[in-house]
This record gives sequence, C-alpha cells and structure tokens, in this order.
Amino acid sequence: MELLKKYIICICFLLFSQQLVASTDEEINAIIEAEKPPVGVVFDIDEWDNEALTWAVPAIEQYVQRLHARFPGLNMAIVSHGDEEFALMRRARNRFSDVHAKVKSLVDNDVQFHVCAGHALMNGQSESEFVKFVKPVPEGVVTVAEYRLQGYVYIRVQQSH
Repeated sequence: MELLKKYIICICFLLFSQQLVASTDEEINAIIEAEKPPVGVVFDIDEWDNEALTWAVPAIEQYVQRLHARFPGLNMAIVSHGDEEFALMRRARNRFSDVHAKVKSLVDNDVQFHVCAGHALMNGQSESEFVKFVKPVPEGVVTVAEYRLQGYVYIRVQQSH
C-alpha cells in the first residue's frame, strides 16, 4: 500500500509540475546562462522505440559536456524507462556497441544512468540482464520524481523533428 501511495504521489508530481516545455536546447541554454548552478539535472528518456538511445545518448552526451564546461562537477542523472532501455541489456551489446560505449563513458564521468526494472519485468525481462554499469531502479517515474524533489532540473529528452 505504501509503494502504491508513493507511486501515485510521484505520478501526480510529474503530471502537475510540468512547465510548458521549451526545446531541450533552450532548456540547456537557460541552465548555462544562470548565475548559479542548479542542484543537478535529470534527463528523462521514455520512448517506445528500441533504437531511441542511438539518438538520445549522443544528444545527452553533448548536453553533459556543455553543462560541465559551465558548471564543473554539476550532478547529473539519466533515467531510461521505456523500450529504449532494452538496448542496454547484455545481449544487445553487439547491436548497440556505440550506445554502450557512450553510456559507459558518461557513467565513468560521474553521470548516473538508471534503467527501470519495473518496465523490464512487465516485458518479461530481468534487471540482471542489464549491463553492469547502469543502475536498475524499481520504477523510473519514481526515480525521476525523487530527483526533482531534490531540486534537480528536469529535462525531457525528445527527438527533434
């Protein structure tokens, strides 16, 4: 019951605290132009496309470089909680080798990378199938909400059209 209550609170927080979203570049520019750094930045990826990390990770990699150039040591986290997370399973290492290398590099540079164990389980997968350098969390949406409650700036990563 307590988990359900926490989940409902987090969903409400995410739904009702959304601002009118500017483009991701504009959001990154606003952070860079600020006088002081935020507590941190959380990047949210939730796509129904197994290939989505092929465009999302390189984009985040550039955002991280820009943000760290302005605010060295800025805390950053990435939460993947859609079908794209399956590209980070061990069996996908060959198919998504570039994605794996880029995610490993981000993690090695102190960017937390979370994947949703709940989404994996709902799709018949086990969290033990993810590569070791990502951190499975019970629910991605809850993890995003927890970061936001800590004061992290929320960035929804979407493919520009």
